[in-house]
Amino acid sequence: MATRGILIRAILVVASLMLVSCAQPSVMQGSAGFRPPAQSSGQQPRTLNSLQRDALAAMQDGDHDRAIQYLQRAIRIEPRNPVNWHYLAQSYRAQYDFARCREMISRSRAYSSYDSILEQANQILAAQCVCKPGERCE
Repeated sequence: MATRGILIRAILVVASLMLVSCAQPSVMQGSAGFRPPAQSSGQQPRTLNSLQRDALAAMQDGDHDRAIQYLQRAIRIEPRNPVNWHYLAQSYRAQYDFARCREMISRSRAYSSYDSILEQANQILAAQCVCKPGERCE
């Protein structure tokens, strides 16, 4: 139960990090892997942001299949966004698909080179992507 509380706090930290990056793009531009999408591409930022919001709402509703669909679309738009990979890993964890969970964490880490908060969230999630006795695992 304590690890669930830690995971929830980590999710909130990552979500607030996303909000800060939207309000102040210069805050995250120092991070090699996580930067706001280019503003010159018209509708792309709005589409990406709405996909992220829809994915988070689906995750909160427990509809991880729908969240995965939204996140996969967001990743097609911005494949180097480590937060989307992290959220995708969370959805796979919720479905007990630990192999995919670990793969998505690996991708998130590859693009989040200097983001220590996201790395902490990835470490917490990685510890949970292990099949425990009594769980159904894929």
